[in-house]
Amino acid sequence: MKVAAIIISSLKNHLDQMKEVAGYMWEKGWAEATAGNMSIDVTEKLMATGSTSEIKEIFASRPFLNISFPGLANHFILVTFAGARMRDLAKDPLSCVGLIKINAAGDACQAGYFRELLTDVKPTSELMTHLAIHNFLANNSFTEKSILHGHIHELVALSHIKEYKTEKKINELLWSMHPEMSLFLPEGIGYISYMKPGTDKIAQETVKKIKKHPVILWEKHGCLSIGVSLNEAFDRIDIAAKAARQFFYSRNAGYIPQGLTSRQFSELKKESLKRDQ
Repeated sequence: MKVAAIIISSLKNHLDQMKEVAGYMWEKGWAEATAGNMSIDVTEKLMATGSTSEIKEIFASRPFLNISFPGLANHFILVTFAGARMRDLAKDPLSCVGLIKINAAGDACQAGYFRELLTDVKPTSELMTHLAIHNFLANNSFTEKSILHGHIHELVALSHIKEYKTEKKINELLWSMHPEMSLFLPEGIGYISYMKPGTDKIAQETVKKIKKHPVILWEKHGCLSIGVSLNEAFDRIDIAAKAARQFFYSRNAGYIPQGLTSRQFSELKKESLKRDQ
């Protein structure tokens, strides 16, 4: 497929990053079996390289969307397939990733495939959440273009403990356990009580939280993160997970962790504010 080869070449850096981050997710145990998905808004990249005129031939079906996303009109989104394994993506991203093209009205999309034998596969079951977030980011001029979702067991475990089933409580714990939380996630993580995955409802609730929190924890399920790049999205989840691990390490050793003192935490918050100015 000559056309596919042109687009693959244009998106090489993005595909390489998907491959790299998928490997990290698998190694961390955050993407068991077919768990985990990711997407990148590559519209600007394709427009800059002039590849959009070559794209028509790789697209197949044109399903209507449940919700209109006008902010994504004529956008192109790289996204993982439903049932794709992160361990396979880490070896061969072209067998696990496709390209979504949103129409001019933002209410329908076409799926593009880089290999002819993959035309019967579908995008991730979390597509509606990915599109809702990309729509919000585009409408509000966010620099973040990448979304990453996985089953981050350290954070999911916290959501099974009654004491930490609120956004306030879970962030107080995470901030106290790891100085990097205050520096890289000063706004903390967003928390959404259990909802059925893959629904419009969880997509809309996630968008509400993503306005202030670049990392979202879905109770008893997993995490979702945004970033300028997939690496940044991964870093943000990794930092929060490290804080949770340090809590569990202390508790598993039979101790109640001391955590940062109020003074130490206050100093870190001031440093974080200086960095943002």
